[in-house]
Amino acid sequence: MFSLNKILVYGGIKGTSFARKTWELSDLAEELDARFLSEFPEDLGKTDTGVPASLWQMQEFMKNLAKKNMKTFALFQCEFGAKTPKPTRFLSDLDHFKGNIYEGVPEFDREWKYKGPLPGGCPHPGQHDTLTGTDHEGKWKTAPAAHYPGQLCAFLAEAIYKSWLDASSATSGHGTPEALASPGPSIGRASSQQEKGSDLKSLRSV
Repeated sequence: MFSLNKILVYGGIKGTSFARKTWELSDLAEELDARFLSEFPEDLGKTDTGVPASLWQMQEFMKNLAKKNMKTFALFQCEFGAKTPKPTRFLSDLDHFKGNIYEGVPEFDREWKYKGPLPGGCPHPGQHDTLTGTDHEGKWKTAPAAHYPGQLCAFLAEAIYKSWLDASSATSGHGTPEALASPGPSIGRASSQQEKGSDLKSLRSV
């Protein structure tokens, strides 16, 4: 059997491997002239048990932040419909992020205590339920928190879609990229009896 220390070491190695995949995908996106989006819990610095490892502590984070149009920001998921704050950080070269976001890299004091850019607490102090234990159905309370709330999904979808519109060169048959987002005319409705008669003649000749 693995000792506890070996299990922790194995978990650390596995986590680092997944983290490096993030940076490999960022490089691949740059090579393919594609857009990139990464998410990981905000690095909140020192806790009672030490300084937890974080994707945002890796040297590759700052290296990727120097890429064209790349930006980073943090947010509280409760401001996007989540039941708990869940401080989260994003790294992306997409545009059109609209919402209460806090731009800038994580900052710490000399003792590695978190200074920002997130404020000391979310805008809903004392209003969140704790996610410990199970609910009345015996299900773990943390289960729903594993998913993005709907408002956060919409926040990301809007950024992805509008960034695609900005970069799109598809004008043939659709006009400008903005026209792609506009509802098209109704199809199959004749505006007059004459048009209806013309449609019927066309059908008979087929």
